[in-house]
Amino acid sequence: MKFKLLIIFLSLSILLLLQTETTIGKIENTTVTNLDFRDVAFSVRTQSEYFSRLNTRGIERLKKAGIYKRKSDQPTLSLILDLTMRPMDDMGCPGKVLYEPRLALVEKVTIPRNELSTWADTWSLQQAASVREPVRIEELERTVDEYLDQFIMAYKMGNPGKEDKS
Repeated sequence: MKFKLLIIFLSLSILLLLQTETTIGKIENTTVTNLDFRDVAFSVRTQSEYFSRLNTRGIERLKKAGIYKRKSDQPTLSLILDLTMRPMDDMGCPGKVLYEPRLALVEKVTIPRNELSTWADTWSLQQAASVREPVRIEELERTVDEYLDQFIMAYKMGNPGKEDKS
């Protein structure tokens, strides 16, 4: 019962947030509209000992949402979740790390005014940087889930009915 109430509360909260239109909200949803996920490579940037576990978790979450369709051997877009912890020992903070989780959809874009092409973030979600104790694997897993859930929601809003049926 508590779980159902939590789901209802979160759904209403999301609905309320969506009712409050902002330029940023519009950009987030429109930049994933008509996104062909077959051309998207997903990866996690993190410490090597966590990579396999977190990368697999992310791919499974995208598959469960019905949008992971990686079929291309040469993807043209990347969905990158950066969970890297940078040691701060040499900055006078022994035992602390700089942690700034970030999820970004990166793709090649052409600047209309000069026709130059460059790689750029077309959708992103980022938390403010913090100096803290090293992040435990359980918290990293929660971050994978939370950040990908945000992306999945934006993707589904921009692509209604486009889930993978296979």
